[in-house]
Amino acid sequence: MTREDTIRVIGVITAAYPNSDKFRDEKLIRSMVTVWSDMFSEDDAGLVALAVKEHISTSKWPPSIAEIREIMVRI
Repeated sequence: MTREDTIRVIGVITAAYPNSDKFRDEKLIRSMVTVWSDMFSEDDAGLVALAVKEHISTSKWPPSIAEIREIMVRI
């Protein structure tokens, strides 16, 4: 997954969880992009995006990297 892919995925997460305090600070969002970009650098962007969508449809809270990885394994 490229950095641009990561920015799109984080954008989806921030839009899906607008009340989360995590996404009120631009510095935190940039940090999240950096970490997620690194952690998913060798993964298929489509698979990550699919896992994020599944998480969004079943959870009230923003996902962690570990949660997305668990969903990716199930998919």
